[in-house]
Amino acid sequence: EMQRSLVGSEMCIRDRSFTATDNAGNTSDLKTDTDHVIIVDTIAPTREVSYAAPKTELDGKKYFDGDVELTFTVTETNFYEEDFAVRVSKNGGAKERVYPTWEKSAEADNVFIGKYTLTGDGDYVVSAEYKDRSSNQMQEYQSDVLVIDTINPVIEFSYNEAKQETTIIVTEHNFRPEDIVATVTATDVNGNEVSSNDLNAELHSDKWTHDGDTHTFTTANYVNGIYTIKFDYVDLAKRTGTVSYTHLRAHETTLH
Repeated sequence: EMQRSLVGSEMCIRDRSFTATDNAGNTSDLKTDTDHVIIVDTIAPTREVSYAAPKTELDGKKYFDGDVELTFTVTETNFYEEDFAVRVSKNGGAKERVYPTWEKSAEADNVFIGKYTLTGDGDYVVSAEYKDRSSNQMQEYQSDVLVIDTINPVIEFSYNEAKQETTIIVTEHNFRPEDIVATVTATDVNGNEVSSNDLNAELHSDKWTHDGDTHTFTTANYVNGIYTIKFDYVDLAKRTGTVSYTHLRAHETTLH
């Protein structure tokens, strides 16, 4: 005879008891094996992976302005945390195994919660795989690219009056020309407003040059006038940079 306990469609066979009867009808004493547990497990582990909402999602990348804490929620009766393999790739490098901190859920005996935090600027891809001791395979997990950006963009502005030429330099890892905005005020020598060329249209073009995280734009396309220009940049992690320049004088030698 056997004592059985059922958990879903997992069956645990615990105390195995046996008697033997020979051909003469003699029956042995009841023998019970209490030292071993046989587990029949036909249910694959399931998982959920969660983290805080990103500041921006774009083209399969999610942008964050600080550390990203991942929470792995695994449903599995016979869970062994050492078998749950989490690996992290940073900036396209090799995957390296990391070890979440685990605890059993207070709400269910077969739910386990692991936490791991990504720290430091970079582009991360997280994967996870698990097979239980009955060889039931969990569906493998792989994240989108999780981008941590904790550095504010830096904008530098210079004006060469002899050449009537301005240079804008933006230092930003996740640079996009469309993320810089110029606010321009132009007046004549009497203080009357004059119409200026569309600097934003130029800035949002492909006229930038790039060297790693340094991006440079040069223009001499100003109508005659006295300028106040403010540049604002908001990156994909919603970090900001700004710079202003006043009393920029463009005169008749300006290129058009």
